[in-house]
Amino acid sequence: MVDRRYGRSSARQDHRNGYYLRDFVTRFGTLRLRIARSRKRGFLPQVIGKFQRRADEVCLLIREAFLRGISTRQVGRVVGLLTGEVVSAQTVSQLTRDLDEAVRQFHQAPLADEWAYLFLDGVSLRVRRPSGRQRVQMLVAYGVRRDGTRQLLAFLRSTGESQSAWEGLLGDLYRRGLRGENLLLIVTDGCAGLAARFRRSTRGCCISAAGCTRCGTFWSTCANATMTR
Repeated sequence: MVDRRYGRSSARQDHRNGYYLRDFVTRFGTLRLRIARSRKRGFLPQVIGKFQRRADEVCLLIREAFLRGISTRQVGRVVGLLTGEVVSAQTVSQLTRDLDEAVRQFHQAPLADEWAYLFLDGVSLRVRRPSGRQRVQMLVAYGVRRDGTRQLLAFLRSTGESQSAWEGLLGDLYRRGLRGENLLLIVTDGCAGLAARFRRSTRGCCISAAGCTRCGTFWSTCANATMTR
């Protein structure tokens, strides 16, 4: 005798159709999943996207390794050692293309005028080029809230720390919403280009209401370099 729940009926919309195997790469290795399906559809777990073959943490690992300067081919080998699946250089390139969109969104994101301290500095970074590793100059701005939380607000690639370069970075902060009404202090390393910008009119800039001081670490570094032992 067949239970009514499992018997064939004209009112039933679909029928079970077994399962299929699907590999899913995680940081613990490759898992082989059995995915149930019916005549008309499949039943993916909620944590897995329709065409997703790797966990989000694995994709993050690939992007982080690429940002560290590892070549696309070597990234695939490193991921293969950790997960058991070697990722091709083409796959690494496809995953890292999302970084360009993330950078664009970062530069366009509005800023709340809630920062009490603003740190401005120029840093030199090594980047990988077809001709080899090269150094590039970056201007960066960090904001600190009254509760001590810190966040990168903006960065700009430049050829140096000229006055015009700093005007571009500060103007970008102003356009995105940082008016400086709550700023208490701006900390710099005392570079001539930024100092010249402070001496000019502060109209259309986020530095109008705040005082400015030179970084203590930079002071001590200069003093140690010039003092005789």
